[in-house]
Amino acid sequence: MKALLFLLALLALIGLIRASLSRRSKPPGTATPVNSGRQRTEQPQRMVQCAHCGVHLPEREAVTGRLGLYCSTEHRQAHEGA
Repeated sequence: MKALLFLLALLALIGLIRASLSRRSKPPGTATPVNSGRQRTEQPQRMVQCAHCGVHLPEREAVTGRLGLYCSTEHRQAHEGA
């Protein structure tokens, strides 16, 4: 039983030492990213407003028309009269 407690205490000490060394090895002024364990999937996108109904949507999802950007082809057709 004493050996098990000694082993757990030793593992905890090793973990603390490794954490301390990893913090010291970073140059000053560098911050750890918030999502360091995850990959960033996409960058923030510019939001645009539908010329017909006013809903906001990402620019890459907008439908382009003669009179502006729209949330769907139906709204483009309704607004442009085509």
